[in-house]
Amino acid sequence: MTPEPDTVRQAAQWWVRLRENQHDPKLSQACQRWCEAAPTHQLAWERVNQLSADLGQSLRRTPGARQALEATEQRLSRRRALQLLVGSMGTASAGWWAADQAGWGPWAADFATTTGQQQRFALPNGARLTLNTHSAVDRLRDDELRLSRGELLLESKQPMRVLSGEQWITLKSAQVTVRQEPRYLQLAVIKGEAWLGRLHVGPGQVARASAEHTGLVAPLFDPAGWVDGLIVTRGMPLGAFLDEVARYRSGVVRYAKGVAQLQVSGVYKLADTDRLLELLTQSLPVRIGGLTRWWVSVEAAS
Repeated sequence: MTPEPDTVRQAAQWWVRLRENQHDPKLSQACQRWCEAAPTHQLAWERVNQLSADLGQSLRRTPGARQALEATEQRLSRRRALQLLVGSMGTASAGWWAADQAGWGPWAADFATTTGQQQRFALPNGARLTLNTHSAVDRLRDDELRLSRGELLLESKQPMRVLSGEQWITLKSAQVTVRQEPRYLQLAVIKGEAWLGRLHVGPGQVARASAEHTGLVAPLFDPAGWVDGLIVTRGMPLGAFLDEVARYRSGVVRYAKGVAQLQVSGVYKLADTDRLLELLTQSLPVRIGGLTRWWVSVEAAS
């Protein structure tokens, strides 16, 4: 099932209207009715939301990019800048549609999950594969996989390799998680040993590879917590925490700049992200606005 480009453009227009009117409950309800009117509407909304999330991640990780976008908004007016964003989403939607029609879309992968879904697979060589939310994997050979999107857990008693982008990960008798992000690839070793390129990674270690550097890192949260349906963190900035929660929701998760650096610690269940967000108000000076399936905003408590 593939949404037409016009349907994706409509979803993008709803996205812009909600961003401009975040405290309008009637508008949120109208958007929800539109999303629920047809399965293709929901899929189009998810694609627009994913595109906006990918753009946000790129802006946060690219020096000067956010400032450039803000300067553009000041020159053109916020509404005009958002209209340009709608246009870019419409162009992207045409590419999605063509790829899907040709059988190249995410559903053509050997193993795939949708937003909020996690699924386990048994591989022919006896290895066990688990995919996190919105992920896709292809089996190149019995001992080789390609992660084209998202995150996986792989447990194998036999030597195996995982390709992500241009990087190879090699493991033997190991249990690992591999996560693909726009600007880096992350490998976490739970048991055994693995290699990210030429870098050896031992049990309990996490490594990242980017265009600039490959090395061990200290993650902000447990990289394998999702396997048990949890986000486990200590002292994680709220902005980064909400970006992580957004991966498991079909709707938009926005937050004010003033709350992004608040520290989050605890164990949070991913099964009910509405409840998870509400729990934040009990430990942090924030309030939740417009909490619907399709849109939520987190702001400083007044």
